[in-house]
Amino acid sequence: MATNDSAVPAGGSRYLVAWGGDKRSQDALKLGSVLARTFDATLDIVYVVHHPTHTATLAIGDTSFEKGVEKEARGWLKKAAKSVDKDLNVETHVAHDTSVTQGILRTAEQLGSAMIVIGAGSGPGQPVAANPIVGGLLHASPVPVAMAPRNYRKKKFDTLSSLSAAIGPRPGAQEIVLEAAEGVARVGLPLVLISLVSLKHAVKKMDWDERTALMVGSSRLARGRTTFLGTSATRMLAALPVPMIIVPRSDAR
Repeated sequence: MATNDSAVPAGGSRYLVAWGGDKRSQDALKLGSVLARTFDATLDIVYVVHHPTHTATLAIGDTSFEKGVEKEARGWLKKAAKSVDKDLNVETHVAHDTSVTQGILRTAEQLGSAMIVIGAGSGPGQPVAANPIVGGLLHASPVPVAMAPRNYRKKKFDTLSSLSAAIGPRPGAQEIVLEAAEGVARVGLPLVLISLVSLKHAVKKMDWDERTALMVGSSRLARGRTTFLGTSATRMLAALPVPMIIVPRSDAR
């Protein structure tokens, strides 16, 4: 699959927003817009039409049903695109797959997406990875996954004012710092470094700038160059008031 060497790619990149029409999708679209404007990227809004295997088998030859679903999906995407400010380059896409997660990943590969943006906000007491689509992306994406917290759609700002990077004592932490530094240098943003030591217990007490996003590395359990949301990051995410960007594990770690 297509990948990008930097967690915060240079201008001209494409960011894929996974769209489903719900509030989480609206949170994702807001975050995607903020990131695209901050880092000068094209925004791709993608809706995956889910075709369960048995339904796909029964519907063979029923082109009217297929066209009806496609038309409805394109209507939803059109409304989503209209809600984005005109200064952004926005494209919409309908994909068909027996798995929404795989549909998103395949479309990201086809488009050469540098990042996948999702709405990660869940209900009180519900772990973010409990959602099968979100969990699947967080544990299998070859490109960074940006997660919007609950109600991010209500934010009034249009760009980030800083980027934060979580660092720890494990090997590979310096790679996150280098990638974040390269990204902010291109657009002139300040970089804030945050130690992971006891961080998960202090997330609620920290004075977070709402216009930042926190970059974290994937767990050592990640296979190859893919994402994997570890236990510490999962606990942080539950209380984190700003977006989290999980970066794929590099082959060298």
